[in-house]
Amino acid sequence: MTTARPTIVLVTTHAALSAVYERHLERFAKVVLVPEIAEFERRAIRLHAALLIIDSGSVGSHDDVATHVRALRKQPTMKSLRIVVFAAKASSDFVNALHAAGADDIILTTHHTPRNVAERLHNFLSL
Repeated sequence: MTTARPTIVLVTTHAALSAVYERHLERFAKVVLVPEIAEFERRAIRLHAALLIIDSGSVGSHDDVATHVRALRKQPTMKSLRIVVFAAKASSDFVNALHAAGADDIILTTHHTPRNVAERLHNFLSL
């Protein structure tokens, strides 16, 4: 008996980022790419995502990212969804704001290789 692979939704408009992470994540999860959070919200019920990754560079300002995370957490259907934010750089204020908004993890993509990030996400899903 095989278990179904979890679905990871990656919200990004960055083509190179999406290609790299799709290749690394597809070993253990189904990866769905969406260009904006609004599209994810429209498709969320059908996607049955176990993990949502938000590329902070594709969403807008740091305040916009925290606002989106907070809004997702207020939706009853999103309470159990794990939310991870990818950021190229982040101040401690941004990290604190994301955690306060309900983000489960913040990954600084400039400090980790795609393979390391994929391993971290795989372990995160296994918890």
